[in-house]
Amino acid sequence: MLPVVVLLSSLTGCYATKVVRSTDLSPDAPAPGLMVSTIIETSQSNSSGGGAVGLAQAVVALANNGELDKFGTTVEPAVTTWLGTQGLAQKTDKARVMGDKATDWGKVANDFTVLSGTWVDPDGLALRVATDTLFAGGTLKAMGAKLGAGEAKEAFVYTTVTVVPLTEWFVVGTPRVRVSVVAHDVEGNELLRARAWGVGKRTAFVVDRSPESLQKGFDEAIAKLAAAEVEAATKK
Repeated sequence: MLPVVVLLSSLTGCYATKVVRSTDLSPDAPAPGLMVSTIIETSQSNSSGGGAVGLAQAVVALANNGELDKFGTTVEPAVTTWLGTQGLAQKTDKARVMGDKATDWGKVANDFTVLSGTWVDPDGLALRVATDTLFAGGTLKAMGAKLGAGEAKEAFVYTTVTVVPLTEWFVVGTPRVRVSVVAHDVEGNELLRARAWGVGKRTAFVVDRSPESLQKGFDEAIAKLAAAEVEAATKK
């Protein structure tokens, strides 16, 4: 029985809402924040099915991918509003985050969104840093060093929205939408780490990743972040 209990505890932890914030941030005096990246990523698997059902799933997935930008453009403004309650005033500066890069990989990625199900905010980089990113410390330090010539006590922010399909009773498809936000200072020290899950529309046989369905799940996740009890980050 112990393994089952452990498994259930693990799954519960994965879907738990969590906000960890440094004492260096104060909602009463928001620090400047620069959006480094905002990325939407979707799993391309659907409810199980073959033949006509499988074909229908593939067609719906491609159609949904083609509209991913309609949902994606709503993410940064909503996250910016929530960040204001956490002590960060996020802004965008594409020229600054791009620096001397010759290729805009975010634009390249968006050229293939219909096939990949990934969308990158045009004002940011194609750089994924989320709460589940392993060994991100080196990346945070490198980005802090690269972008650190801005305002004093500036933070650098990464938002990742991950859409994962969930099948219920073998026929009902539901997109789970996870919002992950990571912010760090110029030295690469984390200032904010947050995640929350929401649930999109439930439909038969396919997972509805339409803008309206993803918006529903995203709004639910943002509401959970807004209502979450904030944990103080442990000083290293």
